Amino acid sequence: MGVSTNKLLSKLVGNVHKPNDQTTLLPPYTSDDGNDSVTSFIDDHDVGKIPGIGFKLAQKLRAHVLQRPANFDDGLVYGGTKEKVRVHDIRTFSGMGPETLEQILGGHGTPHGIGAKVWGLLNGCDDTEVGQARDVPTQISLEDSYVRLVTLDEVTRELLALSRSLLKRMHADLLEDDEDMHASANEGANVTATPEKRWLAFPKTVRLTTRPRPPQNPDGSRNRSFARISRSAPMPNFVFSLKESIDVLAERLVKEALLPLFRKLHPEKSGWNLSLVNVAATGMVDAASEKGGVGRDIGKMFKRQDDVLKQWRVTDTSGLERKNDDVESAMPVEQPPDEQLPPQLHQPERSGGSEDVPTPSQENNFSLADRWESEDEDMLDNDSYRCEECGGVMPIFAMGAHARWHAQN
Repeated sequence: MGVSTNKLLSKLVGNVHKPNDQTTLLPPYTSDDGNDSVTSFIDDHDVGKIPGIGFKLAQKLRAHVLQRPANFDDGLVYGGTKEKVRVHDIRTFSGMGPETLEQILGGHGTPHGIGAKVWGLLNGCDDTEVGQARDVPTQISLEDSYVRLVTLDEVTRELLALSRSLLKRMHADLLEDDEDMHASANEGANVTATPEKRWLAFPKTVRLTTRPRPPQNPDGSRNRSFARISRSAPMPNFVFSLKESIDVLAERLVKEALLPLFRKLHPEKSGWNLSLVNVAATGMVDAASEKGGVGRDIGKMFKRQDDVLKQWRVTDTSGLERKNDDVESAMPVEQPPDEQLPPQLHQPERSGGSEDVPTPSQENNFSLADRWESEDEDMLDNDSYRCEECGGVMPIFAMGAHARWHAQN
């Protein structure tokens, strides 16, 4: 962990004693002897290690200082450079400044003012705002690199390993203990059980990314390519099941989602040579909860309905004693027993929520709804979820509450 005056320096100093110790870097930025200052600390870093300076920008900066393209190690998958060009070498190079950097780094597709921004980074200046940490990540991405990946069996094996890791990360980052369900299930019983889990968010999309190597040149050499290609699809609903093991879910994810995406990325059956494969869960949608969700938890609403609706419940008060005439005149009109009430005022016994007993209009529409769902089975959009137990269709953010309803009934 690193502590400093801005995000750039805190990231750099955090790598000094990573991962066990905390390191602090404080001003002054410069000192008379050139030691123990922010500038001397950042000057010793290779330009490619500076956050905010990517691979292509670092290539251009190295080429400008060396007056030729930098040499790369042929044995490295990611094309690491053999020649170290430090921040000090660039910052003190003749004529170097924001205007020169704008000429070197600017061009089509490059944001205006890139020279001034990079010059600030080379001098340890970063005005990027520190944002609020999210309760859940915006995406979960896992990847691995390979020296040679050329057969479908190899691809399937690697996709299965990445899928297992992805699902484990989803369970670690997107699940929390449902203490309310655990308490209600064990109410009145002296037992110790593992708390139920619920989803904090649901990724809507699964993305597959690969990086194929270019074909060999006539002389046997191969051009270096860092271009990636990607395809996405809706995240299958079965990955959110907490009843199946991760191994079973990973096999289904590979078979039903990732391999079809791979065939779209690489229509040819052979001839591709992959140096990287990435699997990601993206498009996070917060679940309804008390911790930053986009809606209220419907399960908790049902649990509280007895107290909330208590004042409107019809009850039999014939057995109550009245103290005096004044009190009798102030009390509400006595209601007759349930058997004497008109049919529309009878209150049926309910063990669940307020929707357990359908209204007449709902009963009339059940058959129509069934026909609608059967005719439009294939028209569910990506925001809908069909329960595997009861077949009900609902928004994806309601999946957690619906699963808890099944667990309680």
